[in-house]
Amino acid sequence: MAAQNEPAGSFPSIVEGRLQIVQPETELQVATPNDVVLKVGDYEVKHVGVWWRPLFNNGGGSDSSQQEEPEITRRTDGEKVISVHPPTLGKYELLVNVLFGDNRIANASTEVNVRTPDRNPEKFVLGEGVPIFALDLDAFSKQRVSGLALYSGYRLPVAVDAASMRFSLQTVPGQSPVDFDPKTGEIIARSLGQAVLTVQFGGFERKACIIVLQNARGGGYSRCPDVVPGGLKWILPDEWGRPSWVSGPQGPPRVLPRVIKPLD
Repeated sequence: MAAQNEPAGSFPSIVEGRLQIVQPETELQVATPNDVVLKVGDYEVKHVGVWWRPLFNNGGGSDSSQQEEPEITRRTDGEKVISVHPPTLGKYELLVNVLFGDNRIANASTEVNVRTPDRNPEKFVLGEGVPIFALDLDAFSKQRVSGLALYSGYRLPVAVDAASMRFSLQTVPGQSPVDFDPKTGEIIARSLGQAVLTVQFGGFERKACIIVLQNARGGGYSRCPDVVPGGLKWILPDEWGRPSWVSGPQGPPRVLPRVIKPLD
């Protein structure tokens, strides 16, 4: 057997016990560099590889599109760290692969939770397009509210889950056409009518029109005029090409707020 730090041959070989990931004490943040401490001894390191395996939505294997090759650096406290960037929110298995100078390879993994950053995003929009939810009463159809946030220094939009957002629902007096679950963002059709959903996240406020039709297959374009006098008004699309809504002209109060999550 070759001695430590001596070449192990032409082909890399797996070695046990050389690599350990120190479990982070706090959740990691998406769109943010996160320091992760590694225990690699005093061996020479030639290469570090990082992969992310999602542990939500039934998994699906490691995400090769998010592979990273960070450098190991030494902090002022003497710990050896790598800087990693989780793909998005949720629970992941962080996998680290280290190639040492003696042509040996060590692998390690740990589970981490990933949350939204402490800082506010530069942009925030609802879903992938026009914020109109047209539901089919005949089928008691469902839709789910989702968001996208863009953070400085990070080129990809971040998918924002309902648990990270705050909501309020407005309807006409005595009418509640949908059931809404703020924990999951799920909207369920219950009766004909309209509702306006207000969403707050990261210093932004966005509005969406919800309309329940007998048969929504023919389209359900609406500005929710029954709820907001004059209807929701259009804002020019931003550089993402996804529009937002604001309230229309002021008029007699015809809106009955029904708070789902308190808005500070």
